[in-house]
Amino acid sequence: MSEPSVDPRPLLPQWLLGLAGVLAFGLLLVELGFRLSITNQRYVMLATTTVLWAGVLAEIGIIIHQPRRLAYLKTHVGPCIVTLLLLVALAGKAQIVPWLQSRATDLTFIRVESIFLGALQAVLLGRLAHRALRINQLLAFSKISPRVLLIGSFVGLILVGAGLLMMPRATVESAHLSWLDALFTSTSAVCVTGLIVVDTATVFTPFGQSVLMVLFQLGGLGLMTFAYFFITAFSGVTLKDRALLSDLLNEEDFGKITSSLGAIFVLTLSFEAIGAILLHASIAPEQANWFKSIFHAISAFCNAGFSVYSLGLADENTVNNYAYQSVIMGLIICGGLGFPVLNNLWERALWVRHDRLRRPPRLTTHSKVVLVATGALIVVGTLLIHGFEFGRSEPGAYTPTLWNALFNAVTARTAGFNTLPMESLAPAAAIMMIGLMFVGAGPASTGGGIKVTTFAISLLNTLRILRRPGDDLVAFGRRIPDELAHRAFAIVLLAMLWVGLTTLCLAALMPDRNALDLAFEAVSAFATVGLSRGLTPALPDMGKIIIILSMLVGRIGILYAALGVAGRASRGRIGYPTASIIIS
Repeated sequence: MSEPSVDPRPLLPQWLLGLAGVLAFGLLLVELGFRLSITNQRYVMLATTTVLWAGVLAEIGIIIHQPRRLAYLKTHVGPCIVTLLLLVALAGKAQIVPWLQSRATDLTFIRVESIFLGALQAVLLGRLAHRALRINQLLAFSKISPRVLLIGSFVGLILVGAGLLMMPRATVESAHLSWLDALFTSTSAVCVTGLIVVDTATVFTPFGQSVLMVLFQLGGLGLMTFAYFFITAFSGVTLKDRALLSDLLNEEDFGKITSSLGAIFVLTLSFEAIGAILLHASIAPEQANWFKSIFHAISAFCNAGFSVYSLGLADENTVNNYAYQSVIMGLIICGGLGFPVLNNLWERALWVRHDRLRRPPRLTTHSKVVLVATGALIVVGTLLIHGFEFGRSEPGAYTPTLWNALFNAVTARTAGFNTLPMESLAPAAAIMMIGLMFVGAGPASTGGGIKVTTFAISLLNTLRILRRPGDDLVAFGRRIPDELAHRAFAIVLLAMLWVGLTTLCLAALMPDRNALDLAFEAVSAFATVGLSRGLTPALPDMGKIIIILSMLVGRIGILYAALGVAGRASRGRIGYPTASIIIS
């Protein structure tokens, strides 16, 4: 049964509700982002209470003015319960807050009241966001492509993040964060890169670090989050858009797209929760900190590379902690495999345990290519990096170990964590890591790069051309369409051109730096890795802008090509004569 629409006649309650939402959001930002005196805190809480009452009364007014009130209540059970709970909480605030403060004796009364009102604000804003998605049809009739809106959403998230990082409570009082540095840091977080121009551990407060954590969580799931947003919220998404999304998720059944996205969120939260618990358990009790464990678990799974240690994982608490590093590597690999692969493996795991009588779900060709290519790159990368480092005899070089080589081979897959300075790597090892960074992770993952499937298809296609040009391109007994091979070559070529142009621009701006460091920085930004050979903090303003653009292109540029944002030209009906061009 279709849900009855909101009656357009009660304009005053609707306008009051919208105004209450805007004011509630603004007051929440003031509470979180500004250092307020006790007097100002009381004024803000009084204003917050008034705004919350206005929002609840506006919701009640909308319900009262419904022409089919009973039907409206039946189809809006959840929102009505939320409104009722808000009403009860506000009405009983004078009794609830003292009771809570008696249970939390380590907090002041005004702090408990602030937390209580903040929770109510969050509930009201969540309710209004849900309401906006259900009644807003403006974008459904807009001629703007959902793919353009997808890119705009990333840009919008970056700008919002930069604004939040510029708030006084996001940085320590002695810090002076410029707008460009805030924009750079926000872009690095949203694009899950990890390049930093200021020290995350010493410049940002717990509030600022929390903002970063939210940004790279949304950035890591940005593709899936926005795809879900467009599919469920706007009826204007066409069948063609669903087909493109189905291809991206490697899901042939359109009806399973929503369930696949739901599985993605469940898998993400599960991996991050388990990772945080293991990280917390693997560190010394006197150094254990739940916030740091959660921060690093999300950062690792999202391949973000941000750390709340100034030296990254080279910190004294983690540099020789192999259990901690093992968990980080596991999260990096799982996040970099891609959600279609994780979903495919999860379906097989469920069959093994619960449904042995039925035929198991097959491991898709996509999953096989990703798993084999990922394993091969890690193994080959580990052996070559170790070999290049082991052969050094330079004074001051660190003692090479196979474990360090393994960690570097894994983290180069767009993660960006480091257990030693990248400047200490031998030139050959650094070039090997550039190659690993350029390839990157799996499609529809939290990682970047050109993707392992693009690399694998390009390699297979090259071998086919050299050996049997007329044969089909085959992988694991399945024919790969020529269109995919052409697209893979195009992605590789465009990525190389972009990285080359970025390196050239950085060389013009920083002529005193060697070419290896510049190329390393350019590839790290484009592949959203976050490793640096000491170049990032020294970037001039124009260099920061170039890296910002490169990070953004690296995060959404390949997606832009995959979703066909530029549009596909219709196939012409005119046949042209064949030309002969010499290629040698």
